[in-house]
Amino acid sequence: MTYQPRMTPPECVKLSVVINNYNYARYLRACIDSVICQMASDTEIIVVDDGSTDGSLEVLRSYGELIRVVVQRNAGQAAAMNAGVAAAAGEILLLLDADDLFHPDKIAAIHKVFAGLDPEKPACLTHRFTWIDRDGRSLPGIARMLREHLARLRSPGRLRRVMSAPQAARTTARYGYLAWPCETRTSMFCLNRAMADRVFPIPARGARLRADEFVVRGAMLSGDFYCLERALTAYRDHGGNGWLHGTASKTDREFQQALADYLTEKYRAAGGEGRVDPEDAVVTYIYVRDDLSIAERWRRSWRRSPRDLKSLAYLALLIARRTPYWLGRNAARRLRHA
Repeated sequence: MTYQPRMTPPECVKLSVVINNYNYARYLRACIDSVICQMASDTEIIVVDDGSTDGSLEVLRSYGELIRVVVQRNAGQAAAMNAGVAAAAGEILLLLDADDLFHPDKIAAIHKVFAGLDPEKPACLTHRFTWIDRDGRSLPGIARMLREHLARLRSPGRLRRVMSAPQAARTTARYGYLAWPCETRTSMFCLNRAMADRVFPIPARGARLRADEFVVRGAMLSGDFYCLERALTAYRDHGGNGWLHGTASKTDREFQQALADYLTEKYRAAGGEGRVDPEDAVVTYIYVRDDLSIAERWRRSWRRSPRDLKSLAYLALLIARRTPYWLGRNAARRLRHA
């Protein structure tokens, strides 16, 4: 691994932006520039290049001492995240995929939120996002209109405490699953050093993609989980996104086993007993916000409260979108056991 020198001493670094990159040279400059344009003297940028072969290193070298670069042989997203967090000196860590962008006011907003939290208490934060296409333009047509409408149904700028670690353990023990809170892609995830010390390192084997599932779900079982009802990242849908367009693969069983072992370790540390099965996770945070379990939120939706009916409609749209993936995964599983 190769490290470039810091612009500032480690003791002066308050916030670290950790970018993981693999063959995203096309998007890398826009990604880094979206951070540089708002960084302060107490901010550092660390880019971990996971063995790229597409010219990414040339792009990174052009920034000189503005960024730190960690170069490693190709080992997957989890290994890249581990290397970036290990190299970071900040008390606050912001994760970012190299194909996404920060909104211009993100660093200031995250600074403000964490300034009001106890730095000794493990805490993480996610927030809303906007969608852009491969060329950086807002997604056109009905898809963009629908997402903007759903965003307006929520309270912009409000910070919600989604769940604490003991609550997550109790919910898992009671209902048999670990909820999936808020917007949880890598580029929306921020955490303090106390949380990073509990969550990292994450298992590198079996997690070449979708490493954010380890980070987000592990964090939910390791401290306080917050959601900021504000869009601070642009998520790029370019057709090759591992999370958005991924399907069941030959490594899926290995991934699920590694995730189950990791989450079980965090679950037991939070006071739970038994094991966590990632296959039982529920994909949306709406039903655990306001300190309600998913099952309790579901029962409330049948009381015809307008807010809950909106949540139910959102869940229906989510299920419709994910059903083809679930059907394909179940079919592949039946073939393996035939």
